[in-house]
Amino acid sequence: EEYDKTKASDEENVRFASKYLRETVIRMLIIEFTTLAVSPVDGTSLTATMHRRGINMRYLGIIANIVNELEDHKLDHIK
Repeated sequence: EEYDKTKASDEENVRFASKYLRETVIRMLIIEFTTLAVSPVDGTSLTATMHRRGINMRYLGIIANIVNELEDHKLDHIK
């Protein structure tokens, strides 16, 4: 029973962290791209930029989709 409570709590924490990452951290990274506060020039610098913010490379597709949906010309340098 205690295991089930701990497992449920852990799963809830993971869901919260994932939601925070998608809705806050990734959005902030995209804002940094638009303001040129961050401008990765290659895959290595993009990876480092994402990892410094706690974003795993598996989220790259989500970032690419958001950037493409925004149609913001300030993001052309990362498309």
